Amino acid sequence: WGYDVISAFAVDVAYGSAAELAEFVAEAHRLGLAVIVDYIANHMMWGAESVLGPQFFKMDMPTPWGPRPDFSLPAVRSYFLDSAEFLLSGLGCDGLRVDSTKSIRKFPNDAPDGAGTAFLGELASLCRRRAKLIIAEDLEDGDGVLQLGGLGFHMQWDMAFFCWAFEPLVNPLDSHRDLSRVVQGLQGLCPSRGHLLRGRVVFMESHDTAASDRYGRFGAAVHNGKAFMPEEGGEGGGDAFQKASGEPLPYPSVRAVEANSFAARRAAIGLTLMMTAPGVPMLLQGQEVYEVSAFKWPKGPRLDWERVAAEGGCPGA
Repeated sequence: WGYDVISAFAVDVAYGSAAELAEFVAEAHRLGLAVIVDYIANHMMWGAESVLGPQFFKMDMPTPWGPRPDFSLPAVRSYFLDSAEFLLSGLGCDGLRVDSTKSIRKFPNDAPDGAGTAFLGELASLCRRRAKLIIAEDLEDGDGVLQLGGLGFHMQWDMAFFCWAFEPLVNPLDSHRDLSRVVQGLQGLCPSRGHLLRGRVVFMESHDTAASDRYGRFGAAVHNGKAFMPEEGGEGGGDAFQKASGEPLPYPSVRAVEANSFAARRAAIGLTLMMTAPGVPMLLQGQEVYEVSAFKWPKGPRLDWERVAAEGGCPGA
């Protein structure tokens, strides 16, 4: 899965060696593809304190995913900066997508971490000096802390686009559809920015949202759109597989979703919004051919290449 890091320099033997990863990157470049690494520094695997030593971490402030590094220590900052150098210069990767930057610039109790924030600035500076891309997955930075003269990140995950565009598309009733939310999504995280749409990554599905116990694949969410119908006397709404009463809806069968032409058309509208909105569009594997199978960690469904040849794109487009 990749989020249980025990060493920021090693490749899991299940995938191969560092030399083979470098070969993979070189082959991707030959084919005209860039390789961006999902870079995890906000936590490490449980048990990492036995490898690196408890002094490496804020042991009094663990995260739900593992111990949190103590970025006030020069050795910790050097460790992660050196690992980034290894990925970018040693292996030839083209950039970093930094996981949960909020969890680096803030402690688990939400108090600001000045040392963590400074580390993010150093990491961005390293990427820029090496002419590499750096992207922040930060779902709270509406004030441009990471961009626009701040810490120097090139781009940022824009969860606002997904949140504001998803519900109006999934909701089955016009009487409960608020298109002003779509406008808010198009405006992005912070309309007050000097250039409000600079450097954002927009998406309608991601590895977080498409999980079968969360919003689900977009077509399946539309198929189960009744979850967004408010109950009498209440606001209702929520994840596509959670009723207002709290009882989870079952994930629909793939065959039923694929037979639902309304769901396919809504998925096509979502793709159109994403592809035409200002920003850099991101597709989740299979989304381009309307894959609606439950996306489960750690691997998700494999891309069906026969389906790619047969569909030639989203069937509702």
